[in-house]
Amino acid sequence: MVGICCYYSDMMNHSTSSTTVSLSAGCVKWLVFGVALPLLPLAARVLTALLGGHLSFASLFGDGELLVIATVIAAAVIGDLLFESTDYMDTWSRIKAAILCAFALLIVVFSVLTYGLVAVRIQSGPYVGSDKAAVLSVIVFLLSFVVGAFALLFSLRQRGMQAKLLTAERSI
Repeated sequence: MVGICCYYSDMMNHSTSSTTVSLSAGCVKWLVFGVALPLLPLAARVLTALLGGHLSFASLFGDGELLVIATVIAAAVIGDLLFESTDYMDTWSRIKAAILCAFALLIVVFSVLTYGLVAVRIQSGPYVGSDKAAVLSVIVFLLSFVVGAFALLFSLRQRGMQAKLLTAERSI
């Protein structure tokens, strides 16, 4: 992802290296604080399962932890797009931001409701649907990751267009 962001920032033909660094820093910030740190509890679960010898797909992902992480990523997308520091340049940019927010909101609602169902099932006794919950958790997590990546690229593009306008205004 960082490579994509660096490539994207090079494509935008910025004259200053500080803009390229800030674009790459945005990618790294999202990957570290938006994705990697929320995955730490899951990494601890994997380590525990490896040490205990009970490592299975359903035991790792069947309790809905990935749904919580997907909610965090999607909610961050909504917050970032709604409170974007740069103004949207045109109506089409506002529509793109609204579409990304709508997808992220759907992921938030779906993942919270699904997590609630998984939590109720786990608490009510023998839990049979852990395989289905595991697959659903992974799918929702991947969807939230994709929406987050698109939102990040959209935001970087908006900042790049804003920087180009500032450069053009300064040269006039």
